[in-house]
Amino acid sequence: MRTLYPTLPTMRPLLRFLIPILLINSTLPLVHASAGTQALSGLTEPPLAIETVGTKIHLHSAVSPNGRYLAYEIYGSSLFIENTQTDERLDLGQGNRPVWDDAGRLHFITIIENDDHSEEVIHHVFDPSTGQRSILPEGAPRPEFVPTPPTPASRAKRAVPSTATVTGLSGWSIFLDQGHSQTENQGLYNYSEAQKVLRIGLHLRQMLLEQTDIDTVFVARTTDNDLVGLTQRTDIANFLGANFYYSIHSNAGSPTTNNTLMLWGANGQGVEKIPNGGKKMGDIMIQDLTAAMRIPTIGSRADSPFYGATTRTTPYLSVNRNSVMASVLSEGGFHTNPTQQQRNLNAEWKKLEAQSAFWSILRYHGLSRPKVGILTGIVSNVETARPINGATITVGDRVYTTDTFESLFNRYSNNPNELANGFYYLEGLTPGGSIDVRFDAPGFYSQTATLTLQDTTFTFADRGLISSVPPSVVSFQAPDLQDGRIRIRFSRPMRRDSTEAAIEVSPSTGLTFQWIDDATVAIQPGALTPDTEYTV
Repeated sequence: MRTLYPTLPTMRPLLRFLIPILLINSTLPLVHASAGTQALSGLTEPPLAIETVGTKIHLHSAVSPNGRYLAYEIYGSSLFIENTQTDERLDLGQGNRPVWDDAGRLHFITIIENDDHSEEVIHHVFDPSTGQRSILPEGAPRPEFVPTPPTPASRAKRAVPSTATVTGLSGWSIFLDQGHSQTENQGLYNYSEAQKVLRIGLHLRQMLLEQTDIDTVFVARTTDNDLVGLTQRTDIANFLGANFYYSIHSNAGSPTTNNTLMLWGANGQGVEKIPNGGKKMGDIMIQDLTAAMRIPTIGSRADSPFYGATTRTTPYLSVNRNSVMASVLSEGGFHTNPTQQQRNLNAEWKKLEAQSAFWSILRYHGLSRPKVGILTGIVSNVETARPINGATITVGDRVYTTDTFESLFNRYSNNPNELANGFYYLEGLTPGGSIDVRFDAPGFYSQTATLTLQDTTFTFADRGLISSVPPSVVSFQAPDLQDGRIRIRFSRPMRRDSTEAAIEVSPSTGLTFQWIDDATVAIQPGALTPDTEYTV
């Protein structure tokens, strides 16, 4: 246990000013206490922020019964306790909704969201007189943790950029909850769900702000360092007064399973929570996300019946249950599926998922999407179906190179041959036009194609390239006394007719061919003369 109330010298200068906290193109002024120990000695309210970072704003505070201690929660950071008489402060780490009991002990909770969205609530107790911290067992008496966020502050209307070509979202706002925090919910190759969905949310925010007249786009996290609790996300969305809550996730399970899923808030009978809107958004998103990822789906579902909670009177998922606006949660594939996870590692793959959500939001509002000029797909070895690393896709002067061990995969594997996704993504092309595309890769024959670029959705162009490495014989088995057949195995699948025409036995003898597979052939010679040398 650290010494109680160590002074944080690097924090004190941050409390001297009226600090505007930037919240996604909207400014929220937060008043701080004035500088110096004297002013802080009589502090009865916590500083509303400790850093000029969008996610670090004050949510909840509680003063001890004797007025000596102040506990306050910082969104995107930690729970702090401060001695109002000595100006000393202690960081208690992650915590939500501080409450004091009559004995002067501080109670708070942490809620862990598991991969299957079940919730693990941990009840903590801290005694400032002894510096002891403990966890209460199940069933122990505890105070009620009532969320009491501050009154929403007024926000200035954002200036719509000149790049905005879509109108109709003015006055509407959305809170993008990138599920979990930091590197929580690890998937394959030591890449986490939290890292993936953070970037999907940031891409989606950028698309909405740059291309539409939307009022405000809030995000739960802006970096991999932000530690944001499960209840903090809904608390801050409620505080900010967002019109819609979208929680972005990916799923986990068997390595052979991969699909999409939308979950909207409903009771055990499938009746949607009020305000409605999550079901409508989920029904739209499931179509767009599934089409973008090109994987199976298990649909847009009411959350309580989906989890078998048929007697519940409230939504099953915390994000649907605790948010006071329409809400939906998405599962964008499985981070435990090897094929999907190797695509998740790609930077532009996250943009593809965000793009589908952007289109869904427009359709939710009955708005037409801007014309689309996006070419994307997978480049693979036509013989093995394995994605190709380092393939280049060229359209005019635009070139995209698929990920390689040197450019990306060395961060997730020590084996240069383990990971490959073959994914490419070229955007900003002329919608509706005819384009010439060239596919190249070291060790493969180049291919070209003329395509018509769709203007309402992605133009998918997968390509299988043929290896230019000459085939070789990897094994040769001479005829034995049992069946008298010659067996040849090649390094690559072979064209059967030309291969048969190229095989001769001298002295000449009739040959009968039987292919075991495209790379293995068994040859039955005609009658062979004993004690005679034959050349194949």
